[in-house]
Amino acid sequence: FGSRRTAAGSCGSAWIAPGGGLAGQTSTYWSLAVHDDGTGPQLIVGGTINFGGLPVHLVRWNGSAFSTYPGTPSNPITALGVYDDGAGERLFVAGPNSIGGTTVNRIASWDGLSWSPLGLGFDIVGFGSIRTTHVYDDGSGPKLFFGGVFKYANGVLSDNVARYGEPCSALAITTQPHDITTTIDHHYTEVTFQLAATG
Repeated sequence: FGSRRTAAGSCGSAWIAPGGGLAGQTSTYWSLAVHDDGTGPQLIVGGTINFGGLPVHLVRWNGSAFSTYPGTPSNPITALGVYDDGAGERLFVAGPNSIGGTTVNRIASWDGLSWSPLGLGFDIVGFGSIRTTHVYDDGSGPKLFFGGVFKYANGVLSDNVARYGEPCSALAITTQPHDITTTIDHHYTEVTFQLAATG
């Protein structure tokens, strides 16, 4: 098969700022996810976000405009994920201690009607946070994985990586078979993971 170069300015070659972008010197955007909570697919944006002069930390793009998301998080959103644990697809947000008037422990889920905590949540201190999520089928069915800088997930020793979505338990967050030690550069908040075999 041959290849063809497209002319400058033709379809696929241009970058644009949806809705004019999200300007703000104090805003930082950490994570994106696509979720349909019953009102149609929307791009969800999480971070340290000031919108309309207020610290909302969570906004959505519907294809034509940005707007705030239901329930204001108490803390910046560090990661987003979308996962169906058998009760329907939900949006998972990492970071807040409360959201929409619901007390949570650094992790919450939205089912289209209300926010809910996820078990005991995550024990996070200092510069720690949940940095990323991903849905992956490790042979036992799709699970939602969390990575970051934390010690416990739902009271289970997890050492920076945890898995949610065990069958028959809505609160199962389990550690992975390898410990992960983490070093943090506090100046740049970069995280380096080093796998340590457990046997």
